[in-house]
Formats: sequence, structure tokens, C-alpha cells
Amino acid sequence: EFRPRARPKSDNDKLNLVNYLIGVERNPVLFELGDVSVSEGFFGAPSLSRRGMHLKLDKLQDLGVAVHGFATSYETTAGHYPFFGVDNDDSVLVGGALLVSLFKDRELLKLHGLWARGHRFSSSPGSNVGTIASGERGEIVSFGTSSAFFGGQLKLSTEIAFSEFDTNVLDEVRDEADKAYRAKLEGTRDLGVVLEAPITTRPSFEYSMVGFRFRSPANPGIQPDRVGWTFKDDTVWKIITFTWGYSSFEDNTDSLTTLPTVRTYTWDGVLALAP
Repeated sequence: EFRPRARPKSDNDKLNLVNYLIGVERNPVLFELGDVSVSEGFFGAPSLSRRGMHLKLDKLQDLGVAVHGFATSYETTAGHYPFFGVDNDDSVLVGGALLVSLFKDRELLKLHGLWARGHRFSSSPGSNVGTIASGERGEIVSFGTSSAFFGGQLKLSTEIAFSEFDTNVLDEVRDEADKAYRAKLEGTRDLGVVLEAPITTRPSFEYSMVGFRFRSPANPGIQPDRVGWTFKDDTVWKIITFTWGYSSFEDNTDSLTTLPTVRTYTWDGVLALAP
């Protein structure tokens, strides 16, 4: 007698959640739930992608004020848990931002403030509930400005940020404080016309300093202990774009005698055709 063999059960057959996003909007309020994207400042949360909630109240053009708030998981999420992002108390990131434009020309001067705080705790397998085996926590506050002059041909942006971060909540070292700041000037200028096509150049200059102990809970990819400047220029004519730049950076921002200072100088150039 022939009996077909039953297919073995596997956990891989189960349906799992990759990502999702639900948005509810009623002008001027936008509420998002799921895998949200937060872009606030340069040091704080310039490109944060986490699962959680994001609330935007945008009255910038009418009243000159915009308010943003977010509550997400501290780490990236894979699968269905945590479904709402903040339902895991051991991995939470919360923050808010305020954007104010003081003049009728909203691009003339914008003020930006950001606050974010987060932590990540983990327990070893088999440990008692509530026993922390490792973890980190931190907080950041940043203030920035952005201005546009001459119809957007000249732009200036600045930012300063202060952080307190504890990379290991179990050791005796408490939160370490540090700062970071930057200023960027960029412009656009027409150089003339060649073969009935304009030549446009877009130069930019940026100076930045990130302290030795600076960390951001909402921007884990930022490189600490770095100071220097960079110049970049894009020249466009028809389908041709020529990009070149120079940068100079060094580390050991605290000038510690026990550490060497590494200086890096970089030239780069790119010629691109976009038919």
C-alpha cells in the first residue's frame, strides 16, 4: 500500500511582515504609523528610518511655525514585532522638532530646534525578567538656522548640537557630554552662454567639528572625533556636469597627548554626461 509522506512543517512557511506605513492627513496635520522616515537637522536625525509613529503639524507658510514629533523603536525592526515600534520598552526613541520662520519671506530665515532621547537594553538568555545584560542610552539637543538670499542664489545654514551618551549602562562611567557644530555656504551663479546654452556653477563650502565623545541616539552613523572643511563645485553645461572638490580633515579633536592625530587631504573630480 502506498502512502504519501506528509510535508514537514517549517517555521519558514509562516507569513511575516516586512514593512508597512499608514498615513492619515487632514491639513495641516499628518499622522503616520509604521515604518516612518524622519529628517530633522544634520547631527540629530537627518535620515532616520524606524518603526513607530510620526506626527507633523505644518503651518509654516501661514503662521511661520511647524511642529514635528516622533516615537519609534531605537533599533531597526525586522518582522512583526514590535508592531507599533514603541511596544518594546527596551528599545525606545522619542523626540520632537520645532521650525520657526520669522519673516514674511519664509526662506529668509528659518530657526530649527530638535530634542531626541533613546535607549536600548538587552537581557542575556535565561536571565530574570528585568535583568539588563547590556545597553546604551543617550540624549541630544540641536539648534540650527537656514537662510536664502537673492532668490535662492545664496544659501547659508548653521547648526550646533549637544549630546549626552552612555555607551554601556553597566559600567561605572556615566553619560559623557560633547558637542558638534557646522556651517555651510552654497551658491548658484550663471557664468555665461556657450553655443546658446547657459553655463551654471554651484560652489559650496562647509566647516564642521564633531567632538570625540559626541553621539546621537537618532543618528548612529555619524562619525565622531572629526574636524575640518570641504569645498565642492558643480559646473553644468547642456548634458555635461563637472564636479570637483577638496577636503581637509583631522581627528583627535580633544588634542589628547596619548593619541596620534591623523590628517586627511582629498582631491576628487567627476565628469558626468546625462543625455
